[in-house]
Amino acid sequence: MTIPSMTRAEIGAATARLLFEAGAVRISRERPFVLAAGWASPVYVDCRLLIGEPRLRKAATRLEMAAPDLTTGSCQMLRPSLTKVNATSGNARAASVR
Repeated sequence: MTIPSMTRAEIGAATARLLFEAGAVRISRERPFVLAAGWASPVYVDCRLLIGEPRLRKAATRLEMAAPDLTTGSCQMLRPSLTKVNATSGNARAASVR
């Protein structure tokens, strides 16, 4: 699998586009979200919406694999074993609106 070479800024911008496309970014200035840590925030990103859409999840995974190695700055595929993953799992977290 060939992973394109991307800068951190390009990966960040592409990830933001995926999050917006998934409808995962919500803004509420009048009624801030209360995050799991107890902090109030006018912005909430619900990553469950991104990972719940197979096409977007696959695109996000490819971006993660293109991430530069923090020690060398190289944008080579860092985790070749990820190409053989059959399933993943995670812990969904959510916020409430006050």
